[in-house]
Amino acid sequence: MSRASCSHRSSPTFLGVKMGNTPDVIVAVIVTNGGTLLLGQDVGTKLWTLPKGGILKFQGIQDAAQKAVFDTTGISVQVPGSIFVAEEFVPPDRHDIIIATLGKPLGDGSTLVPKPNPEAFSEVRWVDFRNLGEYQETVDNMTADAIMKFGIYLQQKTQGHRG
Repeated sequence: MSRASCSHRSSPTFLGVKMGNTPDVIVAVIVTNGGTLLLGQDVGTKLWTLPKGGILKFQGIQDAAQKAVFDTTGISVQVPGSIFVAEEFVPPDRHDIIIATLGKPLGDGSTLVPKPNPEAFSEVRWVDFRNLGEYQETVDNMTADAIMKFGIYLQQKTQGHRG
């Protein structure tokens, strides 16, 4: 095999875009339970964030969301669907596409006690919606954006049921 063909294989392109030079796709899960939201404190940044994880090639969004929540918090969830897509730029080396989904915990009682994965979260807790303002300065940008969009989603859903 010639050197040129080896070079071509190591950096394939699709429609002129060099593969590997594309954004990471992440699923973030808005897990709610009776007026509370599941948040974890990131081990590295110490910021509070939604459970999240990468999506593997050929892995469905729902499977990735369920895996992300379970792997980071120990809680099993059902994922009824996605509610929005966002992106986050962190120059010079990160560009993430974020698919936000809803998550409904499976089970009750002891099955809803979070068990943080120490590689991801130093702490995981259920936060009452009424107390989210207390976290305003300590959540990551993606989580703040997701909480705001989730509020809009709930308002629209409520207004849709009234009309």
